[in-house]
Amino acid sequence: MPRKYFLPLLCALVWSTPGRADSNTIHELAQSKRWLRLLHYKTHWFTGYHSTVAGKNFFFSPEGRRDPEKEMIATIEAFRQAKADTKISKLPQPPACAFPARFKFLNEELHLNLPQPENCTKWTEFLSRFHGHDSVTLVFSTAYPNNPGSMFGHSFLRINGAAPPGQPKLDLLDSGLSYAAQVPPDENNFMFVWLGLTGGYMGEFSAIPYYAKVAEYNSSESRDLWEYDLSLNKDETWWVVANVWELEVNSYSDYYFFDENCSYEILALLEVAKPEWNVADYLFHSIPGETIKKVTHTPGAVTNVKFRPSLFRKLRAYGDRLNGDERKSFFQVIEGRELDKASISTLDAAAQYFFYLKQQQTGKLNARDTALFQQILLTRSQRGGVSPPEPEFDQTSRPDWGHHASRLALGFGRERGSGDKYGNFEELGIKFAYHDLLNHDVGFVPFSEISFPHFTFRYFPDEQRFDVHRIEILQINSFAPRSWLKNSLSWRTLIAYEVPEDLCTFCHVMHAEGNVGISHALAGDTLRAFELVGAYAEAGKPLERRWRVGPQLTAGLLANVTKNWKHQLEMALVSDPLRLGSEQKFFVHALWGQSYFFSPSWEARLIGRAVLRTQADAQSRGEGVFQFLYYF
Repeated sequence: MPRKYFLPLLCALVWSTPGRADSNTIHELAQSKRWLRLLHYKTHWFTGYHSTVAGKNFFFSPEGRRDPEKEMIATIEAFRQAKADTKISKLPQPPACAFPARFKFLNEELHLNLPQPENCTKWTEFLSRFHGHDSVTLVFSTAYPNNPGSMFGHSFLRINGAAPPGQPKLDLLDSGLSYAAQVPPDENNFMFVWLGLTGGYMGEFSAIPYYAKVAEYNSSESRDLWEYDLSLNKDETWWVVANVWELEVNSYSDYYFFDENCSYEILALLEVAKPEWNVADYLFHSIPGETIKKVTHTPGAVTNVKFRPSLFRKLRAYGDRLNGDERKSFFQVIEGRELDKASISTLDAAAQYFFYLKQQQTGKLNARDTALFQQILLTRSQRGGVSPPEPEFDQTSRPDWGHHASRLALGFGRERGSGDKYGNFEELGIKFAYHDLLNHDVGFVPFSEISFPHFTFRYFPDEQRFDVHRIEILQINSFAPRSWLKNSLSWRTLIAYEVPEDLCTFCHVMHAEGNVGISHALAGDTLRAFELVGAYAEAGKPLERRWRVGPQLTAGLLANVTKNWKHQLEMALVSDPLRLGSEQKFFVHALWGQSYFFSPSWEARLIGRAVLRTQADAQSRGEGVFQFLYYF
């Protein structure tokens, strides 16, 4: 039969049978939000519908990935024609068992009166793992800088079961539902980044007990958890679980770091349950913290918000309330000395320390620490008395309170180039993600930066010249402070195509640098000081050898002057040791900036930069720029 006659004939068979829907009904239903979201269709400007599900076994029609109506017709026929021995999917089973959400939707909406198969044992067993699937909680795990794949945080769902009769509800016994790339354990960093950017990994869902997720994020990786209870009832929660089942046993999706990632797929599940929600659409990227805002800004979506601090945050809170003598006693106690002289607060802090240490070591202490931990707990129980109340925690890391990730900047400035020549310029900047050192820290890791990509364009009216001033490909700053509890390292990395400020105004080089050092929390952590040692490398025509490399030393201060006002000061001593025919082998880069935060969408900045020569007769270069920034 010619292919052009097949679809009309199939439609005629469907529409002409008693009790079956007519063509208009099927056409309208195929455009309904629930059907489109069950099959994860997205619309593109030029190509129309396209499902993010990559595996062919998810579709009954050869054109199903791009045609919702043809897929609906083919699905109906697959359900109707299935026999007792018809088996499909990775776990061989009848079509209605492999696609319970589709079966329920079509059977009810089109009144097909198809009987539910009685042998869906695998699907029934999977559903039973969620203990009644009463409701859903959206969970956000804060950033984990030591893992490139988790530098923006991670979001997943908790499927809340019903409490056993006569017993309290325990969230830790619920099930976590997460989506992640399937990365080989020995994958190198270059391949990890490349394949993550290009969709080279398969993404899969996993369902594990929530207490295991808490142990992984809260305990082992010292990440805070934010829990957003959602207004999904038992029936709506069923749609979430059923759609995960359909995706996992029949197919897979390609994983992309920037868009089709953990956050996007999790929000796509919520849209299946609540088709009227629009929480999975995005402009440039799908960043976990930004997707949390999508949900919290949806009227009626969130019913309650809870904070679960990490073990290290708890330990630090216990330690911070010790006085000077108690801190000395704390170190004696964790070395096994002077337990009988320690205060109750010191013993509580020491117990918290060993509990934290145990979780860092995959739940096991060595024999010496195990015995000491038990001795501390015994001493504390014998001491009696009431412990101080649990520490109260600052909740400024709540992700939905932070600024948006993308920004547009408009500015004007003045620079001093070679000689005494000054020039005015107008500036336009576009940054796609995410957070920098002058940003307001609410909702983010304080005094940290992850920025990429960031484009800066300038127009010089005197020269009537437009210039691509800078393309910042990636910049990361991690200034975790050293403390009496933990000696953290601080570090910075930068890759950019930029103007070499010590040489010229309209020339460009590729610049890369890496730095490592320490930082200090001062004035109650409203002031952060840091010292870094590192090296840089540059390549480009303006350079004497077309390239240069050298060491650099950097020191800086970051200060939250007021709640909305922030300052930054940096000085970097940079060496160009291979420079030919010149004694000018050292120069100083200076940066001074301040920002004022009006709202999560608006900010103003004043920034000055200078290159200071180390020779008495050498002239310095510098610039100042005032900017208005809009976040979206």
